[in-house]
Order: sequence, then structure tokens, then C-alpha cells
Amino acid sequence: MNLEINGCIVQNNIAAYLDEAGEDPLSACKTLTRHNIKHAILREAWSGNVCSMSDSGHGKLKSILSDYGIQTIMIASTLGKIDYRSLSTITDQQITDAMNICKYYRCNYLRIFVGEKDKFNNSVNMVMVDAWIRRVSEISLLNGIQCLYEITSDSTIFDAVETIKLIKDNNIGLIYDAAGLIIKHNFNPFIKHWPLLRNYTHIIDVRDLKIGQGFKVVGHGDSRIDMTINDAVDNKYKGWFAIEPSFGRKFGSATTKEDTFSYAVEGLLSVLGKSRVTI
Repeated sequence: MNLEINGCIVQNNIAAYLDEAGEDPLSACKTLTRHNIKHAILREAWSGNVCSMSDSGHGKLKSILSDYGIQTIMIASTLGKIDYRSLSTITDQQITDAMNICKYYRCNYLRIFVGEKDKFNNSVNMVMVDAWIRRVSEISLLNGIQCLYEITSDSTIFDAVETIKLIKDNNIGLIYDAAGLIIKHNFNPFIKHWPLLRNYTHIIDVRDLKIGQGFKVVGHGDSRIDMTINDAVDNKYKGWFAIEPSFGRKFGSATTKEDTFSYAVEGLLSVLGKSRVTI
């Protein structure tokens, strides 16, 4: 399906992290509507992660999204984003609650993590990690929710080959965040990760990072996200491009989240304009 964004006809799935587009859900929905973006990822809303919101908060958020015709594609939980030795403290009910939130917003994806390494000891007891992954996988299967693993710089499973094994063994998909991969690792993810992980990726986070200088417009950093986007298009990628600028309130001459988000949209469209996506 073709989508017109800022005058460009885009033949792909474009979404955005809602909290990146405005100071609050209402202003963020207005921003997405202005750019004709119809799909959102829910991560933060008002004062915290959506998985910790009250029932009334969810009701209010769902009403705002409905008013602007914005559909949710993923709940970006923080499940598993803790020291891997504490993964067993996350209860089955907490996992089920996160999946029920997915059902409430009628989305199929739930972001998860697989524990973080000790900052002073790189060795990991994979028995603990494997037990967590199996548990999440089993509960997701019962609930009909697709879990997506996001690799971070501190993840217990960072290597691309090990990530593929995790995905294949547990029916888990992947969120590919090239900028996130190089926050603490100076390497070329387009060479070492993307070719291996391409076919398992459901969502590509669209942001860029210049090592030592912070987040940049797509194509102006070191993550090769522009090359990743073009390669995805060339290989008929069917997943989502998720705009996640990570600029905060100030970038260049912009002084609001709404304006910094606009920079990110233009950056993505510039890359897409050089590929076969835009006509």
C-alpha cells in the first residue's frame, strides 16, 4: 500500500515511537497526523513505560490514538532489561500482563530483552538466560503474541550468530537498532550483523549515531543505517521502519520534540528517495 508522507509516495511500512513525536501522547498524535504516519509504537507515555500505566491511563491513551486514527504495532516493554541474574524475579503474571496490554491495543508485537551483562564481568551463566527466554516464548505462544528481541550494547546475547540461534529455537523475532549496537562497540554493524539478521528482522529502528558526538539525522552517523534501509528495500523487506530519532527536545535549530521529529522524518525520506521505495 502506498503512503504519502510530506509529498513523497512511500511503498513501505512506516511507524514511529510515539514518545519521540511530542511532549505527550496528544501532541505526538498531532505530529504523526501532520506527517501522515498512521502507526505507532508505544513505549513511554506521560510519566513512564506504558506497561506500568494505570487502567485509566490506558483508557485515555487508547482514546487519543483512536481519535487520530493511529494504530499500534508494538508495545515496547522493558521486560528483561535488567541484570541477567535477576531475570527469574520477573513473574509469569508480569509477562502475561504485558501481553494483555498488546491485546488491549490490538497489536501483535511485544519488545523484550534477554538480560544485561555485569559491567565488571563479561562472563554469563547462559542457563539463567535460556530459562528466561523459554518462559517468555511459552507464554507468548499461549497468548498469540510475537515477541521481538532488541539487542543492546549490554545484552547477554550480542553476537549475530548467537542471536539467530535464539530466534530459531524460541520463535522470537528481532528489532534491529544499528545505532544501539555501536553505542559501546566501535564496529560496522552493516557488515557484521545486518546481513545475518536481515531475514529475522520485523522492525528496523530508524536513527543514527556518530560515535563520540551523539545521535544524528539518518545517514550522518556511523551506524550505516542508511545503507541498511537501502539494502532492506533491495531485498524486498516486508517489515516496519520505526522512526526513533532520540534527539530529545533540541536538535539543530529545533527546540521541541515535534520539530526534532520532523528532522528525523526528512532524514528517512531522503534515504528512501535514493532507493526504490519512493516514486
